[in-house]
Amino acid sequence: MYTDHCVGTDVFSTVIAWNTKTYGEKGPQTWADFWDVKKFPGKRSYRKGVAGMLEPALMADGVPPNKVYEVLSAPGGIERAIKKIKELKPHIAVWWASGAQHAQLMKDGEVDMVIGWNGRFDAVAKDGGKVALLLIKLYGILNVLLFQREPPIKL
Repeated sequence: MYTDHCVGTDVFSTVIAWNTKTYGEKGPQTWADFWDVKKFPGKRSYRKGVAGMLEPALMADGVPPNKVYEVLSAPGGIERAIKKIKELKPHIAVWWASGAQHAQLMKDGEVDMVIGWNGRFDAVAKDGGKVALLLIKLYGILNVLLFQREPPIKL
């Protein structure tokens, strides 16, 4: 993907991954399940920064996927997402800061579930890690990494 002003370099999904030793193959099936500490008890990991993490919080709070950015751009939208993340805070064992870190947490079994990037968890599974992931068809988040080009170049 490219335009006069940016170049797309990476496409990935933000997904829920879980430890199959803890939950078997029937782990969380929705963003709300990630927040449901009674149905799915255990240690969780969440990204330390907000990039890509406000959307799951809002969907867990009942916002339909097609309304997430409308809610985020409205007054109180970001605060609503942060409030939802704060509900989960007592159950977050590790606030991850890199894709390598969240993959290693799952590989080592240090946490029971994490929201992170699909490719990292695929690699853990191929390496024998006890991990499954949910590409949430109706609730998934597709991410595209773009780099701004200056000055704009006509291709």
